Amino acid sequence: MIMPKQFHLMKQDDPLLNKCLKHIQALPNLEVRNSHLETNDVDGLLTIRSSINSVNYAYTIQPDITANSIKLVIRYFKLLKEKFKHN
Repeated sequence: MIMPKQFHLMKQDDPLLNKCLKHIQALPNLEVRNSHLETNDVDGLLTIRSSINSVNYAYTIQPDITANSIKLVIRYFKLLKEKFKHN
């Protein structure tokens, strides 16, 4: 069963979100800003700026992801990386 988005939205002051932002902000030469969006499609907008470029990432919090899910996604990205290296 898929729950409606309003039941699992993560608040901007959520401890897990803040922990992730803290790690990103610890990276050198980056400025990070987190913004809330008034939409049901995404939870927020993460803006990362450097002296070279600025990038906006829309994000959705997925609270039900397990460690196994993450491992599968990482493996998939590694396979894609290898595939595109050879093209």
